Formats: sequence, structure tokens, C-alpha cells
Amino acid sequence: VLTDAGAVREFTASLLEGLRAHVAEVAARTGAHVLVQLDEPTLPAVLAGTLPTASGYGTVPAVGRVEAQDALRDLVTALEVPVVVHCCADRPPVRLLAGIGAAGVGIDATRPVFHGETALPAALDALGETWDGGTPLLLGLVPAREPAVRPQLRDVARPAFDLADRLGFDRSRLGELTVPTPTCGLAGATPEWARRAMALVRDLGQAFVDPPEDW
Repeated sequence: VLTDAGAVREFTASLLEGLRAHVAEVAARTGAHVLVQLDEPTLPAVLAGTLPTASGYGTVPAVGRVEAQDALRDLVTALEVPVVVHCCADRPPVRLLAGIGAAGVGIDATRPVFHGETALPAALDALGETWDGGTPLLLGLVPAREPAVRPQLRDVARPAFDLADRLGFDRSRLGELTVPTPTCGLAGATPEWARRAMALVRDLGQAFVDPPEDW
């Protein structure tokens, strides 16, 4: 699809119509205000031209950042419901995603590019600009699958508090413009770990609003 601009347009239009129908059905059945999450795990590869072809012997030519951003923006605008976009890749294009009109941008905040001594200044700058612009960040902090050693709440929260400190923002911004999430989807988690992960997410949200004094 990516090698044919016309096919991309048709695919985007088809996706939009399918999402519109799905959103309408969910709203009608539940009475809920629907929020859509778009997952874009391969977007960095699409932009870099490193996505493998079907044969595996080559790569698909890179898609321009402007073209990709325009396509995503058009989709977000046309849906007429809040849309968050999530990319759990190593180097998500945060600036691009923050410029499509999404209600929030989700990342895996435990990735080295954002966390610890190996954090890249450019990646941190992009997050700072997104926060400064008022776009909420969905920070993936809780492991999507059960780790060998079950993490404590303080350990899971540490990357978020370190991020606020490194960006020079008051930690209160975590409670105002941050939603804690699992690092990625929980499809591969056991039911037990899925329950524990969501409990950690809930406790993280509370800790962002009212952090313990010794943190």
C-alpha cells in the first residue's frame, strides 16, 4: 500500500469510514463518549524507509514526514471524536504526532531514548515541547508482560518523575498533563498480570496527583 499514493488515500478513506461506523455503534450501545486510540508502532520505520518489503529482500521507500502527518491529521480531524495516538517504538516521532491535533500522544517511557543516562536530548526536547504546548502525554510505565521480579510502585513511577525533573517542569504537571499506561497492549499478559498492571496504573495516577513526600 505504501508504494502507491492512490492506495494510501483509499486505505485511509476506508479506515476512516470503518472507524466512524464503529464509533457510532459503540456510542449507541453504551451511551459513552468514545475516545479512539490509533496505534502506530511501525511509523518510525515508515518514515526512515526501513520497513521490509513483503519478500523481505528490500525495504519500502521512506514516506515523507509531511505526507504522513497530513494523512494522520486528516483522519483525526474527520473522526470528530477525541483521538490519542500511540507509538511504542524505540524512537517515536513525537513532534510529528503532536502536530496532528490528537488529544494525547502515547509512548513507552521506559525506552532508553527517554530514560536514564542514555536519554537523547532531542527526544527529551520533543517531549518538553509537547508538554509545553499543552498536549497530554500517555506515558507507558507499567510492563505489558509480567517481569521476573514484580516492580514496586515507586520503581515504576521513577521514569516519570525523572522526566519531569530533567525537562525542568514542576512535578505537578504529571497530575495535569500525564496519563500513566502500560508500556504497550496487554494482549500477551496473563489475566493475573493484566489485573495487577491496571492496579499499578491506577495507583500511578494517584501518585502523580498526590506524590508521597519521600519521592
